[in-house]
Amino acid sequence: MLDSLSSGCLIHSAAFQFLAPGILARESKIIVVKGFPSPWSVAAKAMLDFKGLDFVCGPQIPGEENAALKAWSGTNSAPVVAWNDEPPVNRWDSILHLIERLEPNNPLLPPDPQSRTQVMGLAHELCGELGLGWNLRLILFAAIGASGAMPPQIKTQTGKYGFRKNDVEKANERVQQTLKFFSHHYETQRNQGSRFLVGDSLTAADFYWAAFCNLIDLPGEEVIAISPQARGLIESMAPLFSKHLDPELSAHRDRILKEHCRLPMAF
Repeated sequence: MLDSLSSGCLIHSAAFQFLAPGILARESKIIVVKGFPSPWSVAAKAMLDFKGLDFVCGPQIPGEENAALKAWSGTNSAPVVAWNDEPPVNRWDSILHLIERLEPNNPLLPPDPQSRTQVMGLAHELCGELGLGWNLRLILFAAIGASGAMPPQIKTQTGKYGFRKNDVEKANERVQQTLKFFSHHYETQRNQGSRFLVGDSLTAADFYWAAFCNLIDLPGEEVIAISPQARGLIESMAPLFSKHLDPELSAHRDRILKEHCRLPMAF
């Protein structure tokens, strides 16, 4: 049975029920992290919406085995996106290229190589290993561990996502460096008369920024509807980086969410 979410996607109340052979064979399918606005999931879902692609949504439970998801996709992480009977993809760049291929109109990757390279480079600084999201996740894990015994679900994730002492020690500095870089970059764009991160039009980089900015400056329930526990975890990091976040970049995030996303988002 399908339950309609206020965010505009459909989610199955029975975990991964839609993965049965022959079910919804010609629909896009996306697995998102349940109960937490994982920016990788937020961006993928928002871009599917922006492209006007029909899709159904299923949950990945953080820190759990997610055996059905792994059997289907080869990973127990999210997001995972699949189309028709094609193999599921789970890397952020593979998901982006699939979305572009399924709906080439309103492109999120520029046609010229120089601008496209810039979009992918900015996206990697946010989505990639040791990028903004990766480092914020390490900081969050470290804070949970410092507060007492680490819950089994979190301990499982620390092993998955490289909770190495050297990277944890550098995570705070790396986040600050990334925020400073994006501030300077967006200032250059504004000085050239652009309202976007690359060129003069909306690209994937703007969606990724909007999603990852939420981990530092979380909008209210009317924009992102999540549990109080998840909201508390994210907001506990805000004092660490709020002074390093350019207000212009927060305003840019707000505009992207308002103008190009279904609100409120729910996970």
